[in-house]
Amino acid sequence: MMRRRIFALATAAAVVVGGAMTMALRPAYAATACTVDYTITREWSSGFWAELTVTNLGAPVTDWWLRFR
Repeated sequence: MMRRRIFALATAAAVVVGGAMTMALRPAYAATACTVDYTITREWSSGFWAELTVTNLGAPVTDWWLRFR
């Protein structure tokens, strides 16, 4: 009975330590933030022409993209 208890406690401790190690070893990513403003410079019945201003509010980034819908 005592061996089972020790084995159960050791197993539980291993699971907790393993989970903590997994959480500690994951890479950290900074949250990125930006603002996008636009000014319509020309407009016609089927569309418009706009000037976009994208401002990075966080750490510098080297890889980014802008998608329209």
